[in-house]
Amino acid sequence: MSFDALTIGGLLFAVLSGGFLVGVVSHNRPASELRHVQPIHVQQTDAGEVTASNANDS
Repeated sequence: MSFDALTIGGLLFAVLSGGFLVGVVSHNRPASELRHVQPIHVQQTDAGEVTASNANDS
């Protein structure tokens, strides 16, 4: 059985593109697993001091 360059090239392309797709799918995390960043509230007092706190701090 003889393989020509086009067949070998096609098989190589299929293996590489399949590996790329597997890598993309395995690293694609659902949005629920992504870290949610809380907004930071920055306030400046009358004296010019700047304070920062998380959104859920009272």
